[in-house]
Amino acid sequence: MRYLYTLFFCILFKDTLAQKIVQVGTGEYYTAYLTDSGSVYIPISVGNRYFCKQLNSPEIFTDIACGLAQAIATNTQGEAFIIGPGKTGRGIFAGIVAKDITGKNFTGVEKVYAIGNTFFALKKGKPFVWGEDILYVNGGKNIIAPFPVPVPANVTFTKLVPLSFDNSSVLALASNGTVWKYSRNVLKPAKINIPGLARDITGIGSGVYVVETSIDLYAWGFLGSYLGVGDMGHRPVSIKSKWEAAGCRFPAKQISGNYGTLHILDANNNLFGAGDNVHGDVGNGRQWPDWSSYTPLPYSWSYAHGQLIQKPVQITGKFNKICTAPNNVFYMYAQDMGGNWYSWGRNKARSLGNGITLTPMDEARYPEALNIPAPELVDPINTKWRQIASFDPDERRFPIANAGINQYISSSFTTLSAAFSSQQKGSINSFLWQNENAQQAAVIESPADEKTKVHNLQQGENSFKLTVINNYGDSASTTVKVFVN
Repeated sequence: MRYLYTLFFCILFKDTLAQKIVQVGTGEYYTAYLTDSGSVYIPISVGNRYFCKQLNSPEIFTDIACGLAQAIATNTQGEAFIIGPGKTGRGIFAGIVAKDITGKNFTGVEKVYAIGNTFFALKKGKPFVWGEDILYVNGGKNIIAPFPVPVPANVTFTKLVPLSFDNSSVLALASNGTVWKYSRNVLKPAKINIPGLARDITGIGSGVYVVETSIDLYAWGFLGSYLGVGDMGHRPVSIKSKWEAAGCRFPAKQISGNYGTLHILDANNNLFGAGDNVHGDVGNGRQWPDWSSYTPLPYSWSYAHGQLIQKPVQITGKFNKICTAPNNVFYMYAQDMGGNWYSWGRNKARSLGNGITLTPMDEARYPEALNIPAPELVDPINTKWRQIASFDPDERRFPIANAGINQYISSSFTTLSAAFSSQQKGSINSFLWQNENAQQAAVIESPADEKTKVHNLQQGENSFKLTVINNYGDSASTTVKVFVN
């Protein structure tokens, strides 16, 4: 009875709070949102109706990651939970991972990771793995409970980066700044020979490892050409100068990779991206230019590699955080300096949280149909979903207007840019900037230009509307806000 009362009180208390997303768990077909109150929200469907549902749980979660179609989370007590669809396919449930493979209580978990149907956890600096045995520590057979992975003597790990492309592996960052790699069929990790001590590690799902040290940035791996180094490389190669040439300043605040791209949040909160931009997940308004004529099937990526390699480029705006994962994830989330979230890339399985989805059959046939190639403001928890009843691959696509992300400044002037606006199989021919509020006194210097200076900004919120028109005469509009303190 006491437990039921506590459960009711905790859920009621969390429901009454304004839920603010602090972390996004990204998987191929599963996206989860962790809020500042420790709640978890996941998009679900009931018939043809889609909405974001809060997990009915008294737990206060602190970390989350998504795999193929499930999530893993840990709570304030260091317990791990698997979160996924209910038995009927409706709703969501959370099941505690109570024991490890030896039967001991599985507590003290600090960080969790997922890739496909495999889960990893760091417990007091030691890695555990269960689910699909991608490292073959159990002879390739599924592991039914957390299995301790051997750790070098006197080493504790602070971060893991699981990768499954080509030959499954896990990159591991130690508290002493050394980097190690677990390889398939090899129980003990190998130390990576890198000059200096590592600050952070990440990878991209196409089998590329990335390490930032106190003085340099290195990459190597299967499709290293995505980041400007040779394919099939086994030795770290410096790529720092390529990013510095784009304006990136180190040390980075965050480095993060998904399947085909690497993003770096630099020392000045500027965001940079590079890699295979076929899905638009670099974020600079570019993607495959005409999905309607893509071969062999329209709006369906063939898994051909290196089709649209993008060198490091800045994604306009100031950002606070980025979220993605180095597995079969083809999209990104980023938080601006005001706590708002933006998403971009491939919008399959409601991954972008922007309220637009195809039918399940169309989604399977045309997974690239709803791509967003630049950061778009989203509110995943509260958005109202709209399903496109029937997608016509031959129908002309409308333009995508992009006015950049919200700005938070202390001056009375700024610059607005529509450079990341885009058009499939066509071009943007005209731009129009307007004050969103008629009482707004801001002066737009060049209202018909792609980029314009704006003067006489007032303290508080200033809102601007951008309208773009393509070469077919179709239009699209969006807004951007400038907050002056």
